[in-house]
Amino acid sequence: MTGGSGGIGQALLEHLVDRYVVKALFRAKTDVTDKWIRRGCVPVWGDMTDDAALSELVTGGTFVFHCAAVTQGSYEQAYAVNVDGTRRIARLAAAHGCRRFVHVSSIAVYSGAQSAVEYLEHAELSERDDMAVYSLTKLQSER
Repeated sequence: MTGGSGGIGQALLEHLVDRYVVKALFRAKTDVTDKWIRRGCVPVWGDMTDDAALSELVTGGTFVFHCAAVTQGSYEQAYAVNVDGTRRIARLAAAHGCRRFVHVSSIAVYSGAQSAVEYLEHAELSERDDMAVYSLTKLQSER
């Protein structure tokens, strides 16, 4: 899984690490990574721009849970992780024979939709000039 240090990634690790062999992508060693390593998680050190780390992450895997995202910063930073990183990990997962790829998106992709009140399954997603960088790049990653 990617995004092991984030909130969604940690919540998912709680459900996976005691039942499965889990490799998780971490950018740096921290108290959070130490906790998951003690619980049996196999760390892979790198980030979403590192093909070698991503390849190591998916090698031998059956499922890939892609939870990593940049939520703040410049458009270029967010695009590199949220769009190019998603494309990179999906291609590597397929190349290494992973059976399932789960891309964790965000309700933020709906910020360009016409209705700001409720978002139904038929809501049309669209890019708008006033979208936040995170919303825009998560929408672009879905596409």
